[in-house]
Amino acid sequence: MEPNNKWKKLFFVSFIFNLVVIFSFVAFSFILPSKKKNVTRSYSTLQLNLTPQQQAALDQLQKEYKARIDSLWKEVRKNRVKFWKALLDSSTDSTRINQLIQEIIKDEVKVKEQAYQHILSQMKVLTPEQRKKRLINLIERPQRRKKSEKKTPPAKD
Repeated sequence: MEPNNKWKKLFFVSFIFNLVVIFSFVAFSFILPSKKKNVTRSYSTLQLNLTPQQQAALDQLQKEYKARIDSLWKEVRKNRVKFWKALLDSSTDSTRINQLIQEIIKDEVKVKEQAYQHILSQMKVLTPEQRKKRLINLIERPQRRKKSEKKTPPAKD
């Protein structure tokens, strides 16, 4: 095999790999997170029979939570971009990549912590019966997602 031809093949493989990495970056950083944006919770749909004071308090909690969580997700996305750029840069050492992974994990844990703190704040506003309904809704939500995924017909080729 000619040395020149060898380099062409290596360049082609490298080029394809970079395209895959860039596509993955775009998919995970922009397309997938965008599905979660502008999601508002409607407490009336949960049939909690809220008083106007409770509704106002929950609306305020939701507004504050959204502000906190949005800034945390921005940080996660920023660190994901750094991570993907580091992967693309052949001079980046594995220590730096591992450091970025740890930053992403730490930020994602902060997001989860805020979510649980938000639930705790909601519970303080609700009556015991309303808490029960709200918790049942939270517990069943992942199950409803799984059921809706199963109902989706397979794509026809």
